[in-house]
Amino acid sequence: MLTIEKKGEKIYDAALPRGDNGELELSINGYNLETGDKIIFKLGKDLNRPIIKKIVTDFFDNCLSVSLLPAETNKLLIGKYFYVVKLIKSDGEVDTLIEKSVFTLEDS
Repeated sequence: MLTIEKKGEKIYDAALPRGDNGELELSINGYNLETGDKIIFKLGKDLNRPIIKKIVTDFFDNCLSVSLLPAETNKLLIGKYFYVVKLIKSDGEVDTLIEKSVFTLEDS
């Protein structure tokens, strides 16, 4: 199970046992998600070269979910990674929803 701990304004450290399913559920406030918007989730030791990158374009009631599958996390070594979540609006504007935060992959 994915656990999240708020560490700052836009910093949320996360932990997940290796091989577990993880669901990062987000609700967007102050902006209505629309067609053409996308959410980018990146995870890795170096976020310029992410190990896992997800693009979400399906939203419901301004909410979305990013899924991490056992097949994805089983490939990774146990330890500390980083993740970030960004909103790319249809007009190209970028908003960081979750700044670079720690993601710990734990021994199951």
